[in-house]
Amino acid sequence: MAGFVHRIRAFWRADDLIALQAERDKLARLLSEAETRVTRLERAVEAREHFITVVGHEMRNPMAPIMLGIERLSQLVERGDYDRVRAQI
Repeated sequence: MAGFVHRIRAFWRADDLIALQAERDKLARLLSEAETRVTRLERAVEAREHFITVVGHEMRNPMAPIMLGIERLSQLVERGDYDRVRAQI
């Protein structure tokens, strides 16, 4: 194996090896940047999916928050807690 490596080194000039190392470093940097972008995009997709899930739920059942609020106000009225009813409204 040592002879093979020696022949490869003899074939390439020092300038060529420096250029190859620079290209390797550039490719490593680009790969790192691409991996960072992929991670950011995956997070964005997850956020979008969560948003769509929440909006879809609210569109299927838009009256739930309204009914819950009415129920809460009714409980306060039944207890005679009119100050809290006014505060809620």
